[in-house]
Amino acid sequence: MRPARLRVALVVGLVVLLVGSGTGTSWALWSASTSFDQTATLGTLSTSVDGVSSLGTTYESRSASVTAPVTLRNTGNVAATGTIQASTAPTNTPASTTLLSEISVVTWPVDSTTACTPSATAPSTALAGTWASPPAPPSVVLPAGGSASWCYRTTPTADAPASATVDASLTTTVTAGSWTASSSAGFSQATADSLPPVYCTDTGAWYVTIRYDKSTRPLDTYYGLSIDGTLVADPDQGYNGYFQLDAAEISTDLAPDGRVLTRVVVLDQAGAPTSTVVSSGYVTFGQHSTSTARTVVCS
Repeated sequence: MRPARLRVALVVGLVVLLVGSGTGTSWALWSASTSFDQTATLGTLSTSVDGVSSLGTTYESRSASVTAPVTLRNTGNVAATGTIQASTAPTNTPASTTLLSEISVVTWPVDSTTACTPSATAPSTALAGTWASPPAPPSVVLPAGGSASWCYRTTPTADAPASATVDASLTTTVTAGSWTASSSAGFSQATADSLPPVYCTDTGAWYVTIRYDKSTRPLDTYYGLSIDGTLVADPDQGYNGYFQLDAAEISTDLAPDGRVLTRVVVLDQAGAPTSTVVSSGYVTFGQHSTSTARTVVCS
């Protein structure tokens, strides 16, 4: 048993000697280090705005309208508060200055850009204004990579001047603490050299009357009433000067519930619609509250 105890004592003594002697072995044990694959990521703040170009147009009539979704994106890697604001300027003509106040602008939030269509009905909470005083949606809090969308609808008023142009832009801004980032996109809206008047009259919930000016053409000129290029009434030879649009005669396939543009157009000799629009107007189809019948009103 004594030889075993002697070997243990010798090993213990050797360890104490190495650690306490200040040898290179002892130094290597204490100075060993390990590297870790870790990096520090700084916060970045940035934004973009999508869909603005879809608002650019030339209005062919005073009842024409443009509806398009606009999306504010927080493209940074930190949460931020986002806003969207419109700014406009006329071109260097008096008519363009007037046009700023004669284009109505309506906007409302949408959960999806697919919900923003020409036939969509603006909710009662929608914000309204003109390009001279555009509506400003409230700010929203967006996570990193988050987005928010609004539906914009613009329509010239009955007093909109012809041959006028306004330049507009939408600017998105995101803010986190003292950090701010912005992004802008521009577009133009113009009116054609001539704007057919709006002649739509409500005659109850079941049908509307759409009139047209026949004074500048021979009385034997044929006219048609169309929805999206499809004639929806018997041709009129110019003696009456109006069409009645009956909601019961318009299928939901041709005109789903919501806002729809109708046009009175000149017909060619074959009875086909031409590009000459003499009157136009938006109508809104819906469902009667107490029956299965369709309704239609001017809008």
